[in-house]
Amino acid sequence: NLEIETNDVRCSHASTVGPVDPEQRFYLESRGVPPTVADRLIVAGFFDEVVRQIPLADVADEVSGRIAAKLEGVTGGAS
Repeated sequence: NLEIETNDVRCSHASTVGPVDPEQRFYLESRGVPPTVADRLIVAGFFDEVVRQIPLADVADEVSGRIAAKLEGVTGGAS
């Protein structure tokens, strides 16, 4: 059994929601990257910073794969 004393627990949660930075998108588009691919690369880069902190390689790979699949669905998989 797991017993948790409520006085001993501290939790926090944060999230970031917002549009893709237009300057980042412009930079990629100016180098020939299509807009949907640019968005996917920017969002994937954001998640990569977090995924790299996962100490278990198998878990990190699974999370990366799920993020990539979700991004493919959102951006239509354009390349």
